[in-house]
This record gives sequence, structure tokens and C-alpha cells, in this order.
Amino acid sequence: MAFTAIHKTLSILDCLQKQVLTQNVFRLLHDLLKSLHSAIEEINVALKLEKFKQFQSKSKLCASQLTKTLPNLVDIVKGVQNAAHKEVSDFLIEKIRWCLLEVLRLFSGGGSEDDGEPSGMFVKIMDDAILAVQKEACIDAAFRKRIDELLCQALTIAKLSSNEDYEEISAGCKNVLSTLSEITEGYKPARDSLKSDALLASLEILERRVNIAVLRLFLHLSADPNLPLKQLTLKALDKRYKPRHISDLSADLELLDLYCEQIQLIGNFAVACSSDSHLRVKILCCLASIEFCENFFRPSMEDFYINPSDFNRKGFFKFIVDEYQKEMKELTYLIDCVVDTETFIQVALGDLNPLAQDIKESIGNNIFNKRDAEVFLSRCVRLVKHMHSAHDEAFSSNARVIEAVKEFESLLKQYQTCLRTNVLNLRSMQEVISRMDASLFIIHKISCLIVACHNAQSTVVNTPKIRQRKMHLAMNNITCTPTNTESSLLKPYLVKVKQTPRMKSSLYVVTPKKTPRHFPTNTMACTPSNNISDVLDKIQDFSETFTPNISLKSVLDEEEDEAEAFNNHSNKSIGRTAILQDRNTNSMSLGESHFGVDSIGRLEDLLLVDNKINKLKMV
Repeated sequence: MAFTAIHKTLSILDCLQKQVLTQNVFRLLHDLLKSLHSAIEEINVALKLEKFKQFQSKSKLCASQLTKTLPNLVDIVKGVQNAAHKEVSDFLIEKIRWCLLEVLRLFSGGGSEDDGEPSGMFVKIMDDAILAVQKEACIDAAFRKRIDELLCQALTIAKLSSNEDYEEISAGCKNVLSTLSEITEGYKPARDSLKSDALLASLEILERRVNIAVLRLFLHLSADPNLPLKQLTLKALDKRYKPRHISDLSADLELLDLYCEQIQLIGNFAVACSSDSHLRVKILCCLASIEFCENFFRPSMEDFYINPSDFNRKGFFKFIVDEYQKEMKELTYLIDCVVDTETFIQVALGDLNPLAQDIKESIGNNIFNKRDAEVFLSRCVRLVKHMHSAHDEAFSSNARVIEAVKEFESLLKQYQTCLRTNVLNLRSMQEVISRMDASLFIIHKISCLIVACHNAQSTVVNTPKIRQRKMHLAMNNITCTPTNTESSLLKPYLVKVKQTPRMKSSLYVVTPKKTPRHFPTNTMACTPSNNISDVLDKIQDFSETFTPNISLKSVLDEEEDEAEAFNNHSNKSIGRTAILQDRNTNSMSLGESHFGVDSIGRLEDLLLVDNKINKLKMV
């Protein structure tokens, strides 16, 4: 195939970067829109040919990425205002060029093993290992090498998880090594079923602990996915940071990097647990979009922080943040379709119980940590959102489950109201405790109802889930007490994991046969602000630029509207597309405004409210 449309699109991209006159630019953008549509059709036609099916997954991913750029291009062609028109155009041009060159490389025979789907190596290797033991295959050097790879993957996941999960996974890895060390080279499981059962049980315990760690991580991140961006934006708007230096952002940018890496881990794990090819491509497409945004987070944030009054820098940072939030909402919904609800609720309950206990102990000491109480609320809200997103036929139409979820929603609204009032007195604190206890009780109730629904269902649900195997032996609560010998067993694996590069989704990463490509960064001069009145003007101008309709009253009353909008998600007859469209527009759900970066302008208003409250307290 000649791929005429692809080459034509690349030519238009080259012309766009050379143009300066606005009239020519908009004409070329209009041509690009039509040509890109033809290029996507050309890719889809090529994928039907047998000779191009080897790298079908990555080619489909590129086509999906190109399709996602179309709405942004339409906005530009229609003249939708954005202060950073040039920067946004360059962002889209670079993304389109990268994807088209990737497709041409793959279709011209330049593909390699690195272009295969990298998602969920732990799941794949674990499946192979368990299958080998079940089939009584010989425990040889090749099997031990796969176990080494498995342990490295498990420890890579552990280093991105909570401290508790890190210890649990490490203990599981030691247990596998300890069991395997008792098996001699060339051993066949058929000779000694006790040893093979012990090895099988240790592998399944490790799998279970990794699953729990990933689900807990998903709960934490999806409950507050915008925390790093919120902190960075508030810091940029805070007039107390003066003079400003790039080093001020180091800790926040590191947290953002960690969040992005954890997102890639969760998404890739979900892809490995799904057998739905369309769902896999959608998840990978969201991951690739987030990964591409990540390349621009640091330079755009640094430019915006140093000079927050510059319209171009503000506009481009806002665009990147909006793109990230849009992709995160869609990704969260898609992963909800993969996650097993029964297991997820059990993991959430195990996570919320100690958090509630910490809050109670603090209140017992006459200390109220509002942030912890808000975290408790956000994770409960995330659980409710999952219940609305999950498509499990076993309980989605069960009247008792639906009623329990509605009761849970009502309880969370009461809890949210408690947090909005003054909780510095004993009575208010006791109300918070009672709402927390009631929330834990209703979560446990929902969990029991879902278990009963699954037990009553005779057919297996076809929807792919993050799996939790049943244990062959009663060894669910195995805990390794590390000895010096066992601790030394993990040292080689920990060293290897430490040297492992951070996770990526695979699309925007240079592979051995790729030509290195450059992501453009903003090289404008950075000049710090030195005038207090300038800072105040910046905040005012910034609000007028992006959120002219937001008032102090709307910020304070917004929670009422969000709580009302939250109930709209309970209609199960709404299709998946409609749900996604609703979530990506202005139908916010309960509690989301506490933890999301809905707009940069809204954060400015909240910052002004906090400042006014502090001044009133001083009067």
C-alpha cells in the first residue's frame, strides 16, 4: 500500500509548522482535519490485510490516538478561543506526527518485539507458572528463570504500593523462594504432590497479595486523582511564593511523576486482566494520552509558576490539565468495568477500617484531622461511583443492593454536611464518628449482599475481572517472619527492581528501532514577579480569563447541585457512552469538588475564600 493519505497528512503538518500568517494556518488546519480522517480510514483498511496483523494492537492504538485529536482540531478550526492557540496546535501536531510515523514504521517492516503489548507481565507470567505446576511440568532452569522474572515484576508493583502492601508482597516473594529452594533441579511435581501443592499455594498467595495491592492503589488514586495538579496550581496562585524559583516545585512534581507511574501500573494490570479486545484498546488509549500529557506537565507548569500572569502559559497549562482530567475520568470508568466489585469492596473495607480507627483515636485526644476525614469521604464516594459504573449482572438489578447503595449515598451526603460545619466541638465530632461507623456498616452490608448474589447465580459472568483465585490450601493468612537468610534471598531482586526504568504505556517511548523524536518545550524567558499588586492583578485577570461566570456564591452553593447531580447516575438504563459523556461534562458527583481540579479559576476562588476566612478570624 502507498498510504497516500498518511503521507499527505504528514506534509500538511510540515507546512503548518512553517506557517506564520493566521489565515494560512486556519486553512491548513481545515485541510489537516479532512486529511487526518482519511488517514485513519486508511489505517483501518490496512489492518484488515493479513500482512499487517502482526502489530495490530499498536496500530489500533495509534488510530485511536489520532481519533482523539479530532475534537480538539475541530475546536481550533471553529475558532474556539484559547490564549495558547500556538502551543495547543504544536501539541496536537506533535501527537499526530508521532502516531502516523509509528504506523508507517510498523507497516514498513520496522517493528520489533518491543512493539508488542507490554501490559501486565506479572499476570501473564503468573498464569504460565501456575499452569506449569498444575500440568506437573518439570521444574527446570527455564521455570526458575520465569519465577525470577515474576518476583521482579511483583516487587516492581510493591515499590509503587503502600508500605503495608510492600511488606505483604515481599513476604509472599520470600515464601515462593523458600518453597522453590526445597525443590531440586529436574524435579517433577507428580513425584511429590505435597511439594507441588506448597509451591502452587505460595504462588497463589503472592498473586492474591499483588491483586489486593493494585486494587488498593486504584482506590487511593481514583478517589483523589488530581491531588498533585491541585497542589501545583494552588502553589502557582499563592502570592506568598516570592521570589519564585523552579526548585519550589520539586516535591510536587515528584508526586505528580509518582501518580503518573502508578496510573500506568493500574491501567496495564487491568488490560492484562481483560479479554475484551475493544476494552483493552480503550484503556491503552487513555494511558497513552495521559503519557503524552505527562511529557508537557513539567515545562508548562514551570512556565506558568514563574510567570502566572502570562495568558499563553496559563492557557496551555489549563489545556494540559483539562486533557489529563478528561482522560482520567474515562480511564477510571473503563477500569471499573474490569475490576471485580466483590473483591474491590472487600479491599476498600479493609482500607477504610484502620483509617476510621485513626480518626477516632485523634478525636479521643481532642484532635480532629479534617484531611483524613475528607479522605475517608472521597474513598467512600469512589466506592459508590464504582457501583454505578460496574456492569455485573449478578447484582446490578438486585433490588436489595440498589436500595443499600441509595442508603449509602444518603449517608455520605449527611457525612459531607458534617464536614462542612464547625467540627471543633465534641458534639460535631461525635456526629462524624457515628457517620463513619454507619458507612462502614453499610459497606459491609453491600459486600454481603453481593456475595449472596454471586453465590445464587449459577452461570459465570462473562465480564472480565481482576481475578482472585481460590486457594488450594488453607494458607490465606500466611505471613513470613523474615530471617537473615530469607532477607538476603530478595537482595538480587531488589537491586534489579531499583535499576528498572519507570513504567510507560509503550506508545510514546523510543524502542530500539525507532528514530528518536523531540518533544517541543516552552523556551520563553522566565522572569519572576516582584510586585504584590501585580500578583493580585494576576489572580483577578486569571479568573476573568477562564471562569467569568464563577462567583463566590456559586462556589459555596456548588455542593448542593453536585449532590443532586449525583443521583442521576443511578439510572442503569443509560448506555456506557452516555455515562462517559455525562461524566466528562458538568454532571459532577457527590464530594468530587473537594478533591478534583475542576478548573484553575475555581481554585483561585477557593484560595480567595480561604484568605477572607483567615482575615475574619483575625478580627
